[in-house]
Amino acid sequence: GRYNEEFGGKFVISTGDNFYCCGVASPEDPQWMSSYENVYTNHSLQIDWYPVLGNHDYLGNPQAEIDYSKRSRRWVMPARYHTVVRKIGKAQSVRLIFLDTDPFIESYLKNADAYDHLQAAWADQELVWLDSVLSASTEQWKIVVGHHPVYSSGSEHGDQKELIARLEPVLEKYQVDAYFSGHEHDLQHQKRKDGTVNYFVSGSAGAPRPTGRTATTLFSSADPGFMAVTLT
Repeated sequence: GRYNEEFGGKFVISTGDNFYCCGVASPEDPQWMSSYENVYTNHSLQIDWYPVLGNHDYLGNPQAEIDYSKRSRRWVMPARYHTVVRKIGKAQSVRLIFLDTDPFIESYLKNADAYDHLQAAWADQELVWLDSVLSASTEQWKIVVGHHPVYSSGSEHGDQKELIARLEPVLEKYQVDAYFSGHEHDLQHQKRKDGTVNYFVSGSAGAPRPTGRTATTLFSSADPGFMAVTLT
């Protein structure tokens, strides 16, 4: 909040796992107050928040996080995945696309006891939607946000093979500028030498873990922190 008083950010993105450990049960869950409303109280943070669903959110009731959008002036999650256009100056704009990457992860689909909300068909439907949005996009910037990294040098998870196989080809096809994610508890910038997409990981808001370097790593840090982004 103190940082944004000077930085003047126009909105906040949360890259998932919004509530530990096990999501929220309903729009009335006490965690809305203890982990969100009573924490991010600075006046500079009374702006639009665009969260995505993480795997820990699916351990609770993910629909409750969507429903909370009807109660909050700043929590903007109208659906599991959606898109928003924001202006940059007078003539430029950015298309932000917020995804639900959980249905892509095979280990979750095989664990019906923990992830009983997930359906494998959702990933197919989401990819069709994503392709249609990007194919029609005329904005100067195209940025996609999801919980799981595509490439990662983090100590806990590493590269996500399902997203490399299914999501990366769509991002490359439409020359998406950047993909932002969380999941790993660190800060990263990854990019394939023969690719066009910049991959950022911002997941060190709590309980940072050791991180490392791989062939795609441009930056990695295990320090706690967040990312501040400027588009021109």
